[in-house]
Amino acid sequence: MSAGASFGYLGYRFGGYGSRIGFSVPVTANLEIGVHELISVGPYIGFHSSRYGNSNDRYSVLNTSIGARASVHLTSLLNKSFEAKIDADKIDFYVGILAGYALFRSDYLGTGVPKYDRAGIARSGVFLGGRYYLSNNLGLFGEVGYGVFGLGTFGITLKI
Repeated sequence: MSAGASFGYLGYRFGGYGSRIGFSVPVTANLEIGVHELISVGPYIGFHSSRYGNSNDRYSVLNTSIGARASVHLTSLLNKSFEAKIDADKIDFYVGILAGYALFRSDYLGTGVPKYDRAGIARSGVFLGGRYYLSNNLGLFGEVGYGVFGLGTFGITLKI
């Protein structure tokens, strides 16, 4: 199980215009279940909010993303293929894919008639990641690639 914050946000200005006047750091969580020695699968969820506006109008945009991901864990393959001596109990390199759905809600908060819009879009992406375990069940992780919200995510991971 991992939880993290995304950077390089690839957001949508759905229903908004003007300058960004506030935002939350995109946060994500996922659970991976091993289905094979090298393969894990599981769900993910993410959340992000932004506010846009100018002197007369303001918009609030909420983005919730849900879906599934699958990873191929490479550490043992690297050890076998290159006679490396990477400690697989401490370090986990992996590549993966994700697919899901992003739900958007845009609220107009300006001087005119209040307006609320909702939309959704299919999401997919690929990522390359690594985990370093500080203890038997607690570690840090980092991923790059087109993930849930951005070009990268970092955070903590728990092995249960």
